[in-house]
Amino acid sequence: MDVAELSTPELEAELIGLAGHLAAAQCRFLLLLAEFDARGAWAGPGLRSCAHWLSWRVGMDLRTAREQLRVARTLPTLPLVTAAFGAGRISYTKARAITRIATPQTEGDLLEVALAGTASHLERVVRLARAAGADAAAAVTAQRSVSWEWAEDGSLLLRARLPGEQGALFLAALEAFLEPAQRAGEHADAAQAAAKRTEPQAGSAESPTRSRHGKLSGPSW
Repeated sequence: MDVAELSTPELEAELIGLAGHLAAAQCRFLLLLAEFDARGAWAGPGLRSCAHWLSWRVGMDLRTAREQLRVARTLPTLPLVTAAFGAGRISYTKARAITRIATPQTEGDLLEVALAGTASHLERVVRLARAAGADAAAAVTAQRSVSWEWAEDGSLLLRARLPGEQGALFLAALEAFLEPAQRAGEHADAAQAAAKRTEPQAGSAESPTRSRHGKLSGPSW
């Protein structure tokens, strides 16, 4: 039937139906793409990435190819979103927005927003969520600090407030530094030697080469 012969309700129904089929096909395409990428099947002479393969074989510009690859790689970790996308219940635009911030723990809530609202509304929710996360990370970074002080017995007193990842790296470095001394029992001798070195000699001023205390703070270090 010629489209001009369709009634307005028929036009609307077919448009909505086809949109669902297009979304389902797009989901299938992305799942295939994720597997193709995981296998490294795109590799070949002159091809630097799967995005370049998409540009060559599918005709996408590199920016679009990279974005579709990002979505494709994320979908397998989000079963609820993938199921709704594959059933044509949400569009590629909505799936793309969700994959920017979703985790297996949060995808259900984001999917509810996607099903209940428009794509622009979902995009706004995602933007606000990302901004809130960035603000929280910036606040933690701004509050980080490390202070130290040499005690009278020559020991070093440390106090630190660090973001989780930096704190884990700090502890790993500290453990790597202390482990040999702990294993050989050298830490006790080192502490005693340090105490003797830091005891001020009678009639002499404290060594100017080492500060008694110090502090680093804020986002600039």
